[in-house]
Amino acid sequence: MSANGPLRCLGVLAVVLVIPALLQTAHGELPVECKHPQPMTCSFYPDCIEAARPCGADGYALGYGDFYCNKFLEMPPHSLSSAGIAWRNRTLHCLQEKFVPELPLIGNWTCTEVHDFAFDTHVTCYTEKPNSVCTLPLHDILDVLKIIRLRDELSVGGIEVEAKVGWKCAGQWTKRFGSHWRAILGFLH
Repeated sequence: MSANGPLRCLGVLAVVLVIPALLQTAHGELPVECKHPQPMTCSFYPDCIEAARPCGADGYALGYGDFYCNKFLEMPPHSLSSAGIAWRNRTLHCLQEKFVPELPLIGNWTCTEVHDFAFDTHVTCYTEKPNSVCTLPLHDILDVLKIIRLRDELSVGGIEVEAKVGWKCAGQWTKRFGSHWRAILGFLH
């Protein structure tokens, strides 16, 4: 085989593998599983987000989204109440669905932009009714918190999400229990 043989093979592979992918991206075609993420699966993170914008093991898709999706799905069924299971399932699907309209664009984003977009969706997905984290029993919240790595809880993005979720919950609790609190405060005066 001549010295050009390996280079020629690489060139053929590039034509066969890369050009169709570029055409697919240019026409905005996404695989079906990326257009409609399946509930209770995590393949959306490596197959769709990471494929559209590779950021590696420390990027959002693999280092956060896929990691936590799998951790939540690995939870023993008895560890969460029925409300906790409904919250987990809806939240995992919501986080993937929020990315679908952005997938054709994220190939041009930086890894930081992918991360920031994802974290911006977390608050909505965690607190959306009817399965808001704000209405979960305390034991569910404690089980959810056990999964979160300390480095993620204490990161700037983690603290920001926690603060925003706290404010959303305070608003939901005020609406839900406001009349009870007014009655209690009125009684104390």
